[in-house]
Amino acid sequence: MSYKQQEEIKNVIAEEGANLTAKKLKIIIEKIFSIEVSKSTAHRLMQKLGFSYITPRPVHNKQDKNKQEEFKKKS
Repeated sequence: MSYKQQEEIKNVIAEEGANLTAKKLKIIIEKIFSIEVSKSTAHRLMQKLGFSYITPRPVHNKQDKNKQEEFKKKS
């Protein structure tokens, strides 16, 4: 991708905000530039442009079960 195309993609990512996944970015690139890319390429492009990829987790890693139960009892 050219520098100009990368800048355009950077603007799209900034507009989409936190809800943009590599899969969505792949689709956007294909629509705008008619270039077929893989999800991993879209992910690398996000990193190259300074954006981070965050994976949602079903349970927060700092979750304290005891405090949750205590909170439930008080409510």
